[in-house]
Amino acid sequence: MDNLHIIDGHGWFHRAYWGSIKTATGEPPAPDHALTAFRAMLKTYTEKYQPSHLVVAMDVGRESFRQSIFPGYKSNRKPVPPDLTVQLNQFSAFLDRLGVAHLGAKGFEADDIGGTLCKMFADTYQIYLSTGAKDW
Repeated sequence: MDNLHIIDGHGWFHRAYWGSIKTATGEPPAPDHALTAFRAMLKTYTEKYQPSHLVVAMDVGRESFRQSIFPGYKSNRKPVPPDLTVQLNQFSAFLDRLGVAHLGAKGFEADDIGGTLCKMFADTYQIYLSTGAKDW
C-alpha cells in the first residue's frame, strides 16, 4: 500500500525558525534561516522515510473558526517576530519552488487539514503524521 505523509507545515516552520542560526541572504539581504532549515529538515525526512506521497498541511491566516467558539483562543500568544513573518509570507511560494504539495484553507488550522486528509484517505494510503503538536 502506498503511504501518505502529512507534515505539520507551521509546526515544522516554527521549529526551523527557532532552532536555526539567523541568516540573511540576497540583495538586499532578507532573513531566510527558517526557509533554509525547513528545506534541510524536509530533505532529511524524505531520505529517511521515502514517502510515496507527501503534503504539507498549512495554517492560513491567524483566524480560525475556533475564535468564534472561544474568543480567547490563542489570545495569550506573543506577537510574531518580524523576521519570522517575512519568511512565513514566502512559505507557500517556497514550497511551490521545491515542488512540494501543500494545502490550507482560510479559517482552518493545519491540524484540521491533516485530520481531514486522514479521514479522506484512510482506506487508500497508510498515513503518517509528522508534527510536534500534542493536539493533532
